[in-house]
Amino acid sequence: MNDFCLKKRKEVNAIGKKYNELITGNNSEGCCEYIKHSLLNRLEIIEREVNEKLYSNQEISIDSRDKLKEIKNNIREIKDRISPMKNNTAGDDNVELNNKNKEHDLIKNAIDILPKDIRDSVFNRIKNIIDYEPVIGVMGKTGAGKSSLINAIFKGNVCPVSDVEACTRETKEIKIEFGHRSLRLIDIPGVGENANRDNEYEALYNRLLPKIDLILWVIKGDDRAFSADEHFYQQVLKPAGGDKKTLFVLNQIDKIEPFREWDIAHNQPSPSQQINIRKKEAYLIERFGFTEHPIISVSANEKYNISKLVEEMIRALPKEAKSGVVAQVKNDVKTTEIIEEAKGGFEETVNEALDDIIDHYLPKPIASVAKAAKKVVVQAVKKVWGFFFG
Repeated sequence: MNDFCLKKRKEVNAIGKKYNELITGNNSEGCCEYIKHSLLNRLEIIEREVNEKLYSNQEISIDSRDKLKEIKNNIREIKDRISPMKNNTAGDDNVELNNKNKEHDLIKNAIDILPKDIRDSVFNRIKNIIDYEPVIGVMGKTGAGKSSLINAIFKGNVCPVSDVEACTRETKEIKIEFGHRSLRLIDIPGVGENANRDNEYEALYNRLLPKIDLILWVIKGDDRAFSADEHFYQQVLKPAGGDKKTLFVLNQIDKIEPFREWDIAHNQPSPSQQINIRKKEAYLIERFGFTEHPIISVSANEKYNISKLVEEMIRALPKEAKSGVVAQVKNDVKTTEIIEEAKGGFEETVNEALDDIIDHYLPKPIASVAKAAKKVVVQAVKKVWGFFFG
């Protein structure tokens, strides 16, 4: 037990030291938030380990118990320093509770027209649809600008950004929360790495893909070496069934030749660059041989064509995931098309859920009446889409 306490105390102290270095260093906002998130996650893991020892059925000495409690206090102190609002959120909790109550009331009002026998089932199904947490995978070689792209799309700086070293050397998962909705981003490794590990990565992808709604494969605009990307696509991603879920993004197109001709005044490629961008897109299509989704060319740093990318993302997502993603997208890149596409997916998902419940739980005479009422319910729920996801 003494060895355990000593080890955990050192780990907690190291996290405290890392945080001190973070706040005194010169870091980007996005990098700071990511590191803080990682430190808090590590503290949560240590706290769980300490609790398991402290509250286990094993007999431990008073001295060991005191040491474990001291470690818990140190964890709490560092947590308060890293994210003080996390532990003083009575007001936020009240707002969250009010929002949840309002959500419940809106759903209950919408389904009140349905037969009483199925209202609870319908309520729970609609609630699950609203609370669906989308999962987006992000992949691409180091330097393709994955983190910058994510920061350009979603609210808040959620990814580390660095021009000096690789920020995404291993699989990482990040949760984005804005309001009372959330989504998860998974940084998927493998592209441009050792081909000898293909089998290992194929096994990883076979496990990950069923959980992922969409993959953004980011390719650097001025990259001329595609053999590693092509190899990984053909030998790993495609056999695992990921080609249907993959949206290719040609990023950093402001660097495509002639890069000095970028139209700064209108924030767009010059005519010469446009020609080369189209050529690069055609070349990628030829090399990869994919047709499921169009290639979207963007510049995350210049905030160019991000809305177009988001539009294509929402189209490519499963219908149940569209609204949850839109809820986390920055307002300045949302278009009418994006919102309407998400609303349509939401409406279709609710409609199918109601059909399923009515067909399985109601006798045919009552089911026919409920089917007529269903249209009113679907439209009523769709009208308050903005409260759930706006």
